Amino acid sequence: MGDTPKQNDLLSVLNKDKPVNDQPINPEITEQNLRDIFKLANDVNFKAMSIRSKPELKVTMVFVEGMIDLKMINENIVAPLANGEWYKNVTTLEQAYHTTLDGGIHQMAM
Repeated sequence: MGDTPKQNDLLSVLNKDKPVNDQPINPEITEQNLRDIFKLANDVNFKAMSIRSKPELKVTMVFVEGMIDLKMINENIVAPLANGEWYKNVTTLEQAYHTTLDGGIHQMAM
């Protein structure tokens, strides 16, 4: 009933200088927005990399330290993105996204 967002609410964090009525409904999720949201969380880590060493295909993984196994991340996510055959002909982030949904990471990890 007319409640304003809590301080830790995504919209209030991203738009703390704007009145509630001026805030976008669906803010874009970007690396910088996530860094702003989690800036006080010392256990949230960001790992940037390029798919198959293509600078135009930069992706960033976000994970919580202590809740993941870095060896598993490197073997099952980083390695397929860096070297996976499924990503050989990928030229856009949209293609990479669909390749991942189609099993690109999963196939390499098996």
